Amino acid sequence: LLLTGDLFTANEACDYGFVNKVYQKEIIDEEVRKLAMNLCKNTSQQSLAITKEMIGLVQGMNFNDALEYAAKKNAHSRESDDCKKGIKAFLNKEKLTIYDPKNNPNEFIFYMLDKKNVEKKVILHKTKPQDFERSEQIVIIGKASGEDFHAEQILMKCPSKYNDGSGEFKTPEEHNEQNLSS
Repeated sequence: LLLTGDLFTANEACDYGFVNKVYQKEIIDEEVRKLAMNLCKNTSQQSLAITKEMIGLVQGMNFNDALEYAAKKNAHSRESDDCKKGIKAFLNKEKLTIYDPKNNPNEFIFYMLDKKNVEKKVILHKTKPQDFERSEQIVIIGKASGEDFHAEQILMKCPSKYNDGSGEFKTPEEHNEQNLSS
């Protein structure tokens, strides 16, 4: 291409591997929004920040320096807890929980399956509940907004606290009622 100076269409650019996808002008804004939302939902803020920084810095480097810088940055990034959690979740086919108390102590993000087995992203606008991972069932109070659910409160049900030994799961209220009548 450099020697001939031939022009080519967007579809040909996609065929050559220069671009990933080609969209009609009428839907490109929506497709860009979908890509941005996907990045926000499924990519850690730390990895996005590192990637953006790296892309910006390699622009002014020669090819060999850029490759060396990218390889070092990649190796360093793989040592982070963020990357290790991401790799573990990917290998176990799990979704990550996201909680960064240093930068935003009042945002805890996780994914859950509802009773219809539909996965939803849940954003709690409070600190991460203690023993969240140990709870067997949770009740979320809040409202849906687009594809996400914004939680105002999470009630966790811990069988060890509310199970009377009968094998039935009890809410705190049911447990208190039973104790009063005993």
